[in-house]
Amino acid sequence: MSSSNAHSQLPIGERILGYLGLLPFVYLALNLPVPGWLIPVRGFVAYSAIILAFMAGSLWRHSVASSVFSNLVAIAAFAALLLPLQPAILLIPLALLYGLLWWWEGRHCRRDTPDSYWQLRCRLTLMVVVCHLMMFARVIL
Repeated sequence: MSSSNAHSQLPIGERILGYLGLLPFVYLALNLPVPGWLIPVRGFVAYSAIILAFMAGSLWRHSVASSVFSNLVAIAAFAALLLPLQPAILLIPLALLYGLLWWWEGRHCRRDTPDSYWQLRCRLTLMVVVCHLMMFARVIL
């Protein structure tokens, strides 16, 4: 990564969008009021799978290996929506997939991204995984 890339700031709009994407995770994990037709854990899992596939898609530009890996993660996220399981059972595998995606990006794609992106990515991924654990604890306990 070039030194200018290392120190560049993400545009404020991209940072805002990153944190706005976190809001449904936090809202549902905190068990805040939802419309009567929405089953919170089912909505959480669906949103999680969609965002996981979206994040995986961001790796396509890095390499063929990253493209293959990102497609596998996206397919796993989609499969989570199709499995005839209780949604709560999917919370931990989805959290692990977020961790795996973060690990891959750090290992194989990090040099191509600005430090400010990586810092935001680390914060958001940590918060998403914590929300998965909170939702799991809330549903299971």
